[in-house]
Amino acid sequence: MKKTLFMLVVGLALVGCDQKPADGDTKEKNQAVIEQPQTNAAPEKKPSPKTTPAPTPAEGWAVADASKLEGAQKESYLLAVKGRNALGQRLMKKVTEAVSKDGHVGGIKACKIEAPAIASAVSQEHNIQVGRTSYKLRNPENAPKDWVKPVVDAKYDKPIVFTKDQTVGLVSPIKLGEMCTSCHGTKDKLAEGVSAELATLYPQDQATDFNAGDLRGWFWVEVTPNKPEPSEL
Repeated sequence: MKKTLFMLVVGLALVGCDQKPADGDTKEKNQAVIEQPQTNAAPEKKPSPKTTPAPTPAEGWAVADASKLEGAQKESYLLAVKGRNALGQRLMKKVTEAVSKDGHVGGIKACKIEAPAIASAVSQEHNIQVGRTSYKLRNPENAPKDWVKPVVDAKYDKPIVFTKDQTVGLVSPIKLGEMCTSCHGTKDKLAEGVSAELATLYPQDQATDFNAGDLRGWFWVEVTPNKPEPSEL
C-alpha cells in the first residue's frame, strides 16, 4: 500500500475524465492505417472493446461532463477532486505508517480508527462531504449514499460526475493494489493474524477475496456551493 501506488491510481482516474485522445494516440492510429498492407481480402473484424454504460442516475441527479462544467459547478468539481485526493493521501499515509510499525494487524486497527476521523477532517476543512464505499463493505457505516448507489450497483469502474441543481457529486473507482491483498485478498494471501483481527473488529466484513487490480470500491465527494459550514462534533 504505497503512496506512489495510490497516486498512480488517482492519476489514471483523472485521465479517465478526459475523453479527448492525446495527439500521440491519434498519430499512432493514423500511422497504423497507412502501414496496413494492401490486400484483396476483407479486413479482419476485431471485436469492439466492451464499454460499461454509465449508470442511470438517482432521481433528481444527472450525469455531467466534467470538461463542460462552468462557473460554480466547475469550482465545485475541482474542490471535489481536491477533497478526494486529500482523503486518499492522508488515509494511505496513516495506514502505511501503522503497517510499518505494527504489521498488517496494526494497519487494520489504524484504518478503523483513522479513516472516519480523516474523512470528517477533510469534510470540515473543505466544507464538503467525502467518503468511501463498496459493493463489499468492511465497515457497514460506509454504505453508499442514495446518489452513489447506482454506481455501486452497476460496479461502474470509471470516474463519473453527477449534478443536482448546483450540487456536484464525484465518484472515483479504487482499484486494489498488490500490497493491499494482505488485508483484502483471498485467504491464501491474507497476512498472518488478519483473519482473526477482522473477525474481532469487523464481524460483518465482506471485503476479502479480491485480487490485485480488482475494483475494490469508490471515493465519493458531494459539494454544494454556499452550504452552511458543518457543525463541530
